[in-house]
Amino acid sequence: MLKSYLYSGLCMVFAVAIGLGGAANPILAADKENNQLIETTDSDKPGWKLTFEDNFSGDELDFTKWSRSPEWKRKDGWWSDEESFLDGEGHLIIQISERDGEYYSGAINTRDKFEQAYGYYEIRAKLPKEEGFWSAFWLMTDGAHEVGNEGRDGTEIDIFETPYAYRNNDTISHALHWDGYEEHHKSAGQDIHVPGIYEGYHTFALEWTKDEYIFYVDDQITWRTNAGGISEVPSFVQLSAEVGEWGGKIENATLPDQMVVDYVRVYERDVYSALDIVKEVEQLKSKHSFTNPQAARDIITHLTALQHFEHTKRLEKVVKHAKGLKNLLSSQQEKEWLTEHAYLRLQGAVDRLIVDWEEY
Repeated sequence: MLKSYLYSGLCMVFAVAIGLGGAANPILAADKENNQLIETTDSDKPGWKLTFEDNFSGDELDFTKWSRSPEWKRKDGWWSDEESFLDGEGHLIIQISERDGEYYSGAINTRDKFEQAYGYYEIRAKLPKEEGFWSAFWLMTDGAHEVGNEGRDGTEIDIFETPYAYRNNDTISHALHWDGYEEHHKSAGQDIHVPGIYEGYHTFALEWTKDEYIFYVDDQITWRTNAGGISEVPSFVQLSAEVGEWGGKIENATLPDQMVVDYVRVYERDVYSALDIVKEVEQLKSKHSFTNPQAARDIITHLTALQHFEHTKRLEKVVKHAKGLKNLLSSQQEKEWLTEHAYLRLQGAVDRLIVDWEEY
């Protein structure tokens, strides 16, 4: 599932990055082609390249990115175009309504507009709480209907579903489905208890690698599995709600109810870089993880040289200086200049950089 390289004067970039506050602030980064400073935003994710993003600004759904799912019978209700729309305040609304005794819900997808295999898929949303339906953020491909190669030729990946909302037990569901939906159907799933999950906004994510699926809620791992083998097939993104007994009795619901979506983002892996570690340092600094401010300055000085070698593609020098940074971090830990959490996080970041550049 972010490459940046050094140019002259980049020490200033590092200094600005370290001086910023929390993660919500923009970070100044290097534009390697134009030798200029560019502003990066919260959608930047160290070690990843953004491939799809919608923040749902404006008044109309962006049909270059999304299609509404067909208006057809779905479980005990209908998917309806009227039930997926933007609120004009930066949110997508997936709504569940009742009209003349029938139940309707919204559903949109990126089929034939954006499809990707592997990566990091993330949504920030506020979940509906009424009974008789569930909302979902999921990945789908026609290959999920194929039988005979387990999930490798396509898996339905349900990053979250909310059939238990009405039970007030703070539980959501992750699931995988493969080998079709009839007699050969196979599945695996995990119900996750997260206190307060139906209050306010939360992030839900999937990291899909060639070896496993890793599910996250609010940046915490909630399930990891390789059930069915790992799908190798590009999948499209789908946001939906549907009516059915799995979610309880719809007659008990007070409607309309809504899933409110702040953003959807998808990333693919990129080569980890020195600037990605700068962002790690900035985040740690904002959390007061350095007991001696000299520690952050020494790390940035070391990264300045390392990024020069990245820029000139001197791979052996990159790895050598990265290993030197590991030694520096060990020395700082012995002096108690940074917390144990910061030490482990930065050591892990440097290890990842070494692996990426050794394979570059």
